[in-house]
Amino acid sequence: MLPERRRDVAARQPTGPKAPAFVERFVKQLNITFKAVKLYPLSSNVPRENARATLELLHEVLRHSPEVRFDVAKDGLWYETLPVHPGQRAFMAFAREFYNRGLAEVRFYGSTTADEVLRFLSLLDVPPVEIARSGGFESRLWDNGVNGIAVREVSTRVVEAEATGGEEEPDEEWPPDAKLIDDVLAEPFGHLPRAQRLLVRLTGDAAALSRYLATPAASRASVPSLAAHRLSALARAVRGNEPSERGRVYARLAEGVGALDPSLLRDVLSRAIAEARHDEGLAAVVRAMTLDRVCLSLICGDLGVRDRAELIRTVRNLVSLGFAPRRETLASVGDALECAGVPEDDRAALLDEVTPSRLRVRERPAPDERPADVVLRLLDAAASSVASAGVETDAGELAREAAAGISDGDIFGALVTIVTLEDRPVEFASMMAMLEDNLGLLIERHDFEVAADAAEAFLLAERREGLTGEQRQRLRRAVNQLAQPERMKIVAGAMRLYRPDTPEREACVRLLTVLGENTVTPLLEVLAEEKDMANRKTLVDMISSMADRFIPELGERVMDGRWFFVRNVVSILGATRDPRTLPYLERTLRHSDARVRRETIRAIAGVKDALAGEMLTSALSDDDGGNVQLAARYLGVLRLRGAVPALQDVARAEGRGNRDAETRVDAIEALGRIGAAESVPVLEQIARQRSLRAGRTRELRAAAERALSMIRAAEGGAA
Repeated sequence: MLPERRRDVAARQPTGPKAPAFVERFVKQLNITFKAVKLYPLSSNVPRENARATLELLHEVLRHSPEVRFDVAKDGLWYETLPVHPGQRAFMAFAREFYNRGLAEVRFYGSTTADEVLRFLSLLDVPPVEIARSGGFESRLWDNGVNGIAVREVSTRVVEAEATGGEEEPDEEWPPDAKLIDDVLAEPFGHLPRAQRLLVRLTGDAAALSRYLATPAASRASVPSLAAHRLSALARAVRGNEPSERGRVYARLAEGVGALDPSLLRDVLSRAIAEARHDEGLAAVVRAMTLDRVCLSLICGDLGVRDRAELIRTVRNLVSLGFAPRRETLASVGDALECAGVPEDDRAALLDEVTPSRLRVRERPAPDERPADVVLRLLDAAASSVASAGVETDAGELAREAAAGISDGDIFGALVTIVTLEDRPVEFASMMAMLEDNLGLLIERHDFEVAADAAEAFLLAERREGLTGEQRQRLRRAVNQLAQPERMKIVAGAMRLYRPDTPEREACVRLLTVLGENTVTPLLEVLAEEKDMANRKTLVDMISSMADRFIPELGERVMDGRWFFVRNVVSILGATRDPRTLPYLERTLRHSDARVRRETIRAIAGVKDALAGEMLTSALSDDDGGNVQLAARYLGVLRLRGAVPALQDVARAEGRGNRDAETRVDAIEALGRIGAAESVPVLEQIARQRSLRAGRTRELRAAAERALSMIRAAEGGAA
């Protein structure tokens, strides 16, 4: 029999469904690596070996999903609504490390490296107060260069009514004013009980919710656009709930959406489905509706030419959303079209446009007279002889090749090869039209290798002699078509999903290299609109690889009103280490947001120029303590003697800017690294200080004594 204690533990183990075994193995190894990070320096073998083992298990999980996402609850981690190691104290404590630092979600991507795992876990050992003071966990990930791991921090929560403390107040107006709800959802961190109760009641009242979504605002935004935005905000609020609560609230939101007027419902659903590819909250709301209801709502009313094109785009998005298997989704769309009275042939044509099985070419009016040489060429292309029985011919080889299967990419590549050799106007125009119609499919289907081949061929053909100006422009437009923002966003997403050593990742890199300068402006447009921090970092890395050729174009963007976009641009400029960036960085060194100024300090420190030293010294007057500390550390590492007077002011707590004890310690240590003999009187005075605040004074004295010993050692070595 089991010992008494073992039987008690076994009895407490949950018996319900839980996360797959390969996910639990990954989390277990992640926890082991976290403990190694707490016990050993990051550079030692123990944490690094554990990080590599964690990465191997992560790749095992990634075989089942393009990303690994965990929801964070107070009592554990959840994977796709399933608990991970439920009821086990060690993993509850591990999850509490995430929870206490304000994390609601953690995502691991295929591009994650072992170093990023270590840097990420090291942040779990930083006190929550310090995390909050430095701008939050997401900001610290950025500062530490973690790109393959993303987090979402706790924001608004739609909690259950019993958690809000009491019944609704008798004088509470219902339904509430739309502006009041907008204001509640705009608050970044939690709400008072009354505000929480309002959100709970709203999600439980389908009529009030649909009325809120349909109410116009003072802004000029269209009602469908505003309704989709409001629905997204509510969905984000739901993401703050415990995983076990979310499904119920998503169903309530779906019920409220379903109560909208049919024409408005169609427009809202179209927008929601389009944005759901990048908004998981909206995706959850759409999935909470029945597939048949979604399809019927999308197809209400007459299908005009414009509506037809919009419906095709929406259904494509719905298929990619994974709402249901592709065949089931298309069958449901077909049923809805039949209910709407669309003839069978038109239904088949529309569904074929949704998921084309082959490359398509625009229909063009046939000329009245076909030239004789065209007819002759067609005859020449036919088999010149009839094969005898049992005799092997080229046609037999062709049949075997066709049976083996030729992809659209193969056909596209062949057409590209032909068009780069063709210079006759009619034939060139005809084949270019075929290619232009299908360039987008290459990116959408992740056929990046063929896309890179095509771009390279177009750019080479553009320089070929014998082409007209119009033909060159057409080749250039084809290259620009590959580099459009929506396609660059797909490439950036693929860069995150694929591991660095995979052919897909290498194809993405090659495509960006071939497109070169054509990608900078589109990538910046995608970067400006990207809301996810991890995706922004991927885009920053992509643009940084070519930034030295486009410094003026990048510098124009530092005056943008979005602080996070400006910080991204500063990071890109800093990656060039080019003195030409300093006039632009001089502007951002005075930016209103401390995080932008901090990134500017990092960028300046990498530029070898006298002006960079002056700018770095001026950063000692920053109001943010973290920025002053960072500037002092860089000045010490660079040993800039011109900064000694300013560092002495910080050490004495004099002058403008933040002069907390922490910033003074860093300034003192910088003076020691510089070996500033002229600072000895200042340091000796600090070393003799006494104060009622013994802890802080002791820290300053210890720093001054260390700095003095470094200066004396430097003088002795010089002697």
